[in-house]
Amino acid sequence: MLLNSVEFSKKLASSISATKHKLLLSSAFIKINALEKISKNISSDINVSVISRWKKQDILVGASDLAVYEYCRDRGWRFGIDKNFHGKLYIIDEAEMFLGSANLTGNGLGFTATPNYEFGTAFPAEDADMKK
Repeated sequence: MLLNSVEFSKKLASSISATKHKLLLSSAFIKINALEKISKNISSDINVSVISRWKKQDILVGASDLAVYEYCRDRGWRFGIDKNFHGKLYIIDEAEMFLGSANLTGNGLGFTATPNYEFGTAFPAEDADMKK
């Protein structure tokens, strides 16, 4: 099912709050305000991995925040960087996947007064998906 910005953000936040074991947040751009908001209900015993492009120029122009690394480190979350990454994929308990155009930013997830208009979808994760 195709989800608009508001639907995608609400469903993603709800699924993240219900995470039981493992969470992957991967987005080319990540802003601290969106990460804090989307992750406020994540239990400390959840295995969380965050992947971002996190290029120096992305941080300098404000597309991503330097504080994201410290936020992840302080919670014991893994933080990975792939300079060629441009995806937006969120995986909950290796059972549910969210795929779309929304970066993990206030504009991308609709947390600002003038958000981006994004689309995405949510679907059950299959073993073949997890191998990719």
